[in-house]
Amino acid sequence: MVWAAILALVTNVAVGQNYIVYSMKGNVEDVSKVKARKVRLRDNVLPSTMLNIPAGGCVVLFDEAKDSQYTLKVPGRAKVSEMIGDRKNSVSKLTGDFLAYVKEQISSGGQMLVLNCSDPATVTRQLQVSKSFAGKAKDGDDLIICGTQSYVDEVRSFTDDVLNDYYQFTDDVLKDYREFREKVLSDFAEKVASKESWKAVSRVEVFYPEERPKEEDEERIVPFRIEEGESKALVPNFEIKDRKLNVIACKLPTPKPLPVPQAIAVKGRIEEIPDDNPHYRSFNYFGTKMKVRWSDDCAFKLERVSERGIAAAVKKLSEEKYNNLLYDCIHLRQEYNLSDWAYYQMLGELSASFLGKGSNEATLLMAMLYSQSGYMMRLARSASRVLMLVSTQFNLHNYGYLVIDGHNFFLLDGDFDGVYLCEAKFPREQEMSLIMKGSPRLTDVRSAERTIASPYSTSSWLKATVSVNKNLIDFYNSYPSSYFNNDFMTRWAMYANKEMEPEVKEQLYPQIEAWIRGKSQREGAESILNWIQIAMEYGYDDEIWGHDRAFFAEESLYYPSCDCEDRSILFTRLVRDLLGLKCILVYYPGHLATGVCFTEDVKGDYILVDGDRYVICDPTIIGAGAPVGRTMSDMDNRTANVIVLD
Repeated sequence: MVWAAILALVTNVAVGQNYIVYSMKGNVEDVSKVKARKVRLRDNVLPSTMLNIPAGGCVVLFDEAKDSQYTLKVPGRAKVSEMIGDRKNSVSKLTGDFLAYVKEQISSGGQMLVLNCSDPATVTRQLQVSKSFAGKAKDGDDLIICGTQSYVDEVRSFTDDVLNDYYQFTDDVLKDYREFREKVLSDFAEKVASKESWKAVSRVEVFYPEERPKEEDEERIVPFRIEEGESKALVPNFEIKDRKLNVIACKLPTPKPLPVPQAIAVKGRIEEIPDDNPHYRSFNYFGTKMKVRWSDDCAFKLERVSERGIAAAVKKLSEEKYNNLLYDCIHLRQEYNLSDWAYYQMLGELSASFLGKGSNEATLLMAMLYSQSGYMMRLARSASRVLMLVSTQFNLHNYGYLVIDGHNFFLLDGDFDGVYLCEAKFPREQEMSLIMKGSPRLTDVRSAERTIASPYSTSSWLKATVSVNKNLIDFYNSYPSSYFNNDFMTRWAMYANKEMEPEVKEQLYPQIEAWIRGKSQREGAESILNWIQIAMEYGYDDEIWGHDRAFFAEESLYYPSCDCEDRSILFTRLVRDLLGLKCILVYYPGHLATGVCFTEDVKGDYILVDGDRYVICDPTIIGAGAPVGRTMSDMDNRTANVIVLD
């Protein structure tokens, strides 16, 4: 890990003749300009840079492009290129094998043992790692060097140099890190303590997104039904004249990488404090046991809900003993593949478990962990409660928000009555994204197997058996209904673009692949389409959930009924994964269908999007099924809107 931190710093060197100052002894100066400048660790220098090295001084330069290290120790004033060319200055070529070994030794704390093999038959000048200590990271591995005596002496000397250079380098990095961390946290606490940083929130400043839609608000679409006898005559003889439909396309932004804890980190990494006797505490997150380092003295009490009271708690939470807690949270985010929303919820569960659900202390702990993980948040308070506002570009149904410096900050727990907002913030914040590419890795508790089969046929190609992770279903149920960039059309894209749970793929996909093997693209898509049309029961959201409720693909496989949007989300997921074809969602007022971009000639109604021809496929034409290319009756294609999917 520590070696990776060095490499992360070293990668700032541009490819070519640029060098980074890796270690240094004495007052080495850059005298290229009239005014001399002291050279510092991690500085970049060019071949033309004029250096002045004092007597007894030394500077080590690293050239990543050539995997070389240059030790400049001859005193005097000269250009870097001239010093490197001076044979009195040493040059070390760093082999990949040796770098890999040193990386392992430094990261595991192992000790190096240099042996000499004088047998000419073994003079390979390559490095091999002995397996005698395999699996014993605390002892380290043996390093066997096969080579001449001079080569072994060279490696031994280099090993000593690189370790000495490394420890000097690391001490400076950590010193800079601690100073930076202390300043950032101190500035934040000072800002929180100032009355001038707190502003009363007026009700006129609060905005609300569109309310979550209800099906009774629009004309309810009755699924178009084709009876079994009718379909036999309809499918082979059904023809639709090709026509281009009008389209208004919308698309979600490209997901950003997860934020790094810039506010308390060096190059995106936080420091793990050595701990000989770590104290762990567990908490439960959607049926998944997680643990972090937490000792009894980490608990605290907010004396009063005031500027100074909150500032005192912030200072408490800025102490070094909470650093490993943050370190563990960041690793949990990675280990369990937590999206921004999932990570936000995880921090909430952790804080509530340790400090009491709904307590002001839990809110403050969550806010500090969330903001120091790289996310954008603001503290607020009422007369008796500490509140936390989070920023996102997505409009969350049923939650009010404030616009601060062009960003929307939502209050997800409470209301804005009598609220005071604090302007204190951390540097380099990133907004929460509700885009979720993959599923969180939660403890697998499988549901009972469900066989989804056509009631009109006993043939195996219209039947599949599947089970899902119930913990994942519970997590999906907590996902907030939202839309992006004030575009109401985007509300389904977050569901449709999420990948299927790997365990469901392993069960379901081989069964569907058996249906479509050897078929054309149209026949394969039609098999999947008819399975969803025929085998799944249709249900209205307002009758089942009391409001509009979109499903992730796995949810349609779990719940006994689904509606047009759920069917379309599932269909496009299966077609993209199993047929490798691009898909869109097609919205008519009150109804959602799909379009598939076939690479073969397929007849039927279609939509052109950026020159691509998407043939209409409607999973909601139920009963005995309908073919690819047919638009549901009473849908006005001139009003079609399109959601472009990944």
